[in-house]
Amino acid sequence: RRGRGRKMDRPARTGMADLAIALGFGLLLVACLLVVSAVSGLFSGTAMDADNAMRLVEIQDYLGGQNWFDVSQARLGPDGGTAMHWSRLVDLPVLAITSLLDVFLPSDAALHWATVIWPPISVLLLVWALATGARFLGGRETLVFTCIIAATILFRHQNFLSGRIDHHNLQLGFLALSLAFSIDPQRRPTSLAIAGAALASSIAIGAEVYPFVAVICAFHALDWALAGRAAQRGAMAFGASLAAMTAAFFAASVAPENYGAVYCDALSLVTVSAALLGGVGLALAAVSLSGRSLPWRLTGLGMIGLGCGLLLALQAPQCLANPLDGLPSIVRTLWLEKVDEARPLFAAERVAGNPVHDRDFAGRGHRLAVPDRTGDQPARPRPVPAPACAGPRADTATGEVLCLRAHFRDPAAWGLGGGPVCRQAGRRRAGCGLFAGPGRVGAAGLGRAGPVPEIGIG
Repeated sequence: RRGRGRKMDRPARTGMADLAIALGFGLLLVACLLVVSAVSGLFSGTAMDADNAMRLVEIQDYLGGQNWFDVSQARLGPDGGTAMHWSRLVDLPVLAITSLLDVFLPSDAALHWATVIWPPISVLLLVWALATGARFLGGRETLVFTCIIAATILFRHQNFLSGRIDHHNLQLGFLALSLAFSIDPQRRPTSLAIAGAALASSIAIGAEVYPFVAVICAFHALDWALAGRAAQRGAMAFGASLAAMTAAFFAASVAPENYGAVYCDALSLVTVSAALLGGVGLALAAVSLSGRSLPWRLTGLGMIGLGCGLLLALQAPQCLANPLDGLPSIVRTLWLEKVDEARPLFAAERVAGNPVHDRDFAGRGHRLAVPDRTGDQPARPRPVPAPACAGPRADTATGEVLCLRAHFRDPAAWGLGGGPVCRQAGRRRAGCGLFAGPGRVGAAGLGRAGPVPEIGIG
């Protein structure tokens, strides 16, 4: 009896030991990321790039009284501002840490330190995913080996350094978490429900992960089709969790008056409709067809896929088009085609040495490109000295100079009111946005209370 007791306790002891290894590794990574951030000068916030600074402005606007469902930026874009496609859900961790620190620190300091400590802490989500997947694949040995390999990559990963409050760290974590729980060899409903919830979180955060979402959903659907009853409960849990959580995130981040709106680059009606049809459809198919033959199950999946395709074609046909086609050619050629997220999945590698690089937006870029224009088509840009675009104001040019730059001298001084005064076509207005027109490229700026950041296409 005593031997049986020891044998029954062994799995629990093993699980606790593995948890201690994963937790220790996670805390060590957080400490490494904080040290690297401090040594790199990121605690001051001066190296915050354009996307993270824009996220900070969004959080400040909410703290200043902006509605939860309103993520528009009045100081970005032409007159009337820009309706941002970013999810407010990403702001929650920073807001939660700010609320906690606000008890001990002034409000500005609390927000600053929240942006410092949250990104390194967010690596714990990815560590949870790596540890879970490693245990499913090979137990203790695989877990230790995974921690060693991951440490060489993550100890200074840019998406987890201080100030990186944009959504990329959460996207990495939730996608990895969904993948990790998807490979549970026992297909436990709890594991697959977590996989579905993590995938729904990724859907709610950003549309750039939709191809990966489709792959993971196809994996679970085909696994059920091939395994039948062995995968029934897991498929039901995954489908129901995906549908329910996507609907919950939709209700939590979209204003009721916008429930009927369709957006191709954000969580909207078409996204939640596809998740409900696909998730509930898979769950119902698992209930009714698991005992049938493989052709029956494949037919059921085919009907679900056909329904999702028809839904997309009828509800949002505009989302099937290339979103870059409507932009001016100079913007596509010199900017967006150099951004990895905006390029086709199987596009050729970026040409090395291109003078306009998406790293020019990372707070360190001082590169300018002056296209030698022939007609309406710009030739290969050539670099010119940075001082040509320096100064507290971004001035409208005549189309000869394209300044791609995001250099923030003092992001901590960003405020809710005021803003830079930019000259647009000879007239002045507070706040300038990114726009383009024939023969002229405008300037982009973000309002702040202190020295003006140099953001511009001008």
